[in-house]
Amino acid sequence: MATNEVFVYGNKYKVTCDNAGLIKNAASYVEDTMKQIEKNGHILTTSTLAIMAAIKIAAEYYEIKGRLEGCESKLQEIISKLE
Repeated sequence: MATNEVFVYGNKYKVTCDNAGLIKNAASYVEDTMKQIEKNGHILTTSTLAIMAAIKIAAEYYEIKGRLEGCESKLQEIISKLE
């Protein structure tokens, strides 16, 4: 696995992953989320912003995961009817 350098909120991090583009996009998304939280008028430490961004991103993940599971279930129902 390759080590990739990314920057989030002015800090450099080394992340081990084979997909450099994915890691750079993820780091950019984390930074954008942190800036969005800060823009809402909250004056927070960087670590608090990072935790709040992590919680927001995790909530988005679980929402999308739930939608995907619902789609998979509906797809299985359709497949069963076709058989």
